[in-house]
Amino acid sequence: MSVLSRLTSLPPLSQEGNQVKIQHAGSAALAAGLFAAVAGTAQAHGAVEFPIARQLQCLNDGGFWWPADGSGVPNAACRAAFQRSGNYPFTQYHEVAALTQDYRNPLAVRRQVPDGALCSAGDAKKAGLDAVSSAWHKTPITLENGKFRMLLLATAPHNPSYVEIYLSRPGYSAARSALRWDDLDLIHQASAPMPETIGGKKYYVYDVPVPAGRRGDAVVYTRWQREDPAGEGFYNCSDVTFEGGGTVPTFPWHEWGYFLGQGFAPKAGETVQFRVLGPSLSGKELVTESIAVTPDNAASHRWALELGARLNGIHGEQVRVGVRHGDDIHLDTRNVQANQVFLKDKDSSVSMSILSDDVPPVKPEPPVTPPGDYPKWPAGIGQYQSGDIVEGVDGKLWQCKPFPHGAWCNINAWAYTPGGKDVPPAEDQRAWRLAE
Repeated sequence: MSVLSRLTSLPPLSQEGNQVKIQHAGSAALAAGLFAAVAGTAQAHGAVEFPIARQLQCLNDGGFWWPADGSGVPNAACRAAFQRSGNYPFTQYHEVAALTQDYRNPLAVRRQVPDGALCSAGDAKKAGLDAVSSAWHKTPITLENGKFRMLLLATAPHNPSYVEIYLSRPGYSAARSALRWDDLDLIHQASAPMPETIGGKKYYVYDVPVPAGRRGDAVVYTRWQREDPAGEGFYNCSDVTFEGGGTVPTFPWHEWGYFLGQGFAPKAGETVQFRVLGPSLSGKELVTESIAVTPDNAASHRWALELGARLNGIHGEQVRVGVRHGDDIHLDTRNVQANQVFLKDKDSSVSMSILSDDVPPVKPEPPVTPPGDYPKWPAGIGQYQSGDIVEGVDGKLWQCKPFPHGAWCNINAWAYTPGGKDVPPAEDQRAWRLAE
């Protein structure tokens, strides 16, 4: 089915009655209505954060304030966009938008956002986002049951609204041509749900199905359309790489599903219990971990990050929580919703539940050490808390940092080894710091 025919299958415009009144009103009323509609466009803004849209990735990369010629922009595609349009597309990352009053009419949409200008929403001042380049940052995506989870950052949410999510057809290459409507297939459309608060920001969250067999590079094209007289729609290009394929699997983990289910929101005073159940009919518990939700960690799902770090550190041989990058799995501390659960045994299952506040979590006893004597890392791993001191592999004393960095003190991996030679130099990547 073509994009055009799929667009026309959308449900009827809910504001049709209001449009009829505007069309038959006098010129003064019409002008006033249009002014109010345009003025209302400041009430909704947003951009796709995962998989990250071009303008947001370029904004995060930075380097466009100096030198003036853009030579400081690290990514070649973002540099080409800057040299064409300046920093305007980046600083206005949440306003890549077009006004189409007849927004249910696909021909009207195409007139406002024509072929070759889809990534800029037809805005000549943002045309750099349509640059033809092989260097656009590509978000790696591993499908879970044929789907991926999209996070649309709504800096100013608007309901009612809806999304249309498209995928470039096999054979399209962003290195050869700018995106056209005929390069796209509509793969998902839905009314906007109530936005979720993640990390203090508002998101629309969608689980997007992908046609079977898709592998390699593609462009995910998102249209977030307000349902109001102004007809403001937001258009985002997200460059992606669908991972997978090959005849010999090398990745030793099996994706079970997303770690934090939609609507799973425990309150302070409650306890979250995470279990991995074995494949037998008896449902033997292979992993059991609980975490108390407190006023300190309830906000922004911080409890989920703490629980994920604990699972990775204590039970990392059986379960991992994070985002896959090649053959590695890393806990994503920015977008907790992006983290998935990976199991070593494909026939096992996961259960995560909220216990009543009268069931206290089971806390392991901390390692007992004489005064002035500290455990030699990794002895006692899985029980470290912020402020604990250990003897690192270099013989020096190291102290577990405060949250969120301290959440990784229980991970036995090269990047989190106190005193290890491979610990990243960036201070924000360390779980440990030299004890004072």
